[in-house]
Amino acid sequence: MKKRLLEILDLIYLNGSKILKKILRKSAIALSILSILLLLKLVNLNFTNNVLANIKNTINYEFNLTRDSIRVFNKAKELATTGTHKVLEVFHMVEIHKYPAPIDGLVHRHYHKDNPGVDIKSTEDFEARAITDGIVKDIHLTEKKGYFITIESSDFQHIYGYLSKPYVSIGDKVEEGDLIGYLGTSKDGNKYLRLEILKDGKYQNPIDYIEF
Repeated sequence: MKKRLLEILDLIYLNGSKILKKILRKSAIALSILSILLLLKLVNLNFTNNVLANIKNTINYEFNLTRDSIRVFNKAKELATTGTHKVLEVFHMVEIHKYPAPIDGLVHRHYHKDNPGVDIKSTEDFEARAITDGIVKDIHLTEKKGYFITIESSDFQHIYGYLSKPYVSIGDKVEEGDLIGYLGTSKDGNKYLRLEILKDGKYQNPIDYIEF
């Protein structure tokens, strides 16, 4: 710090005349502008009054802009110190890790606000695989859509549905790529896998997480 301060003092000493000239030049410009404004004020015509009003509005805008900029800067600094990684995720500056697809196939039904998951139409791959390591938390049999298996990992839960037969039990530890169930057959004769992802209690778009 001391060294830096000495460098700044040396710089001021060496460039003192240049700095002084800049200050005098800016002061002269400021005085000229003030003189013109005073003359306009003395004239007191509609035209000059309009000019002065516009100048006043501009000055007020400049001050508001400065104040708002300071607020934005302080808020950004606060976010950066409390959760840098979260901020970067929001602005897509951190790439989300992609996991392998649970089956080979094509996305048949995409994620949207009324559909918190994706349906993957299988080609020749009829056994679902875990996309990452985790623990089986729930196995639920529905009346018409088969089994749904919920696996909990460190960052999120991944749910696999439309299964006709589960290969795992509640409490089982699974690793990435482990087979967890066999796909059922839908009314149209095709096999689909339902995949949902929950993070912090909110549904996420599986397309953002899976490398299809």
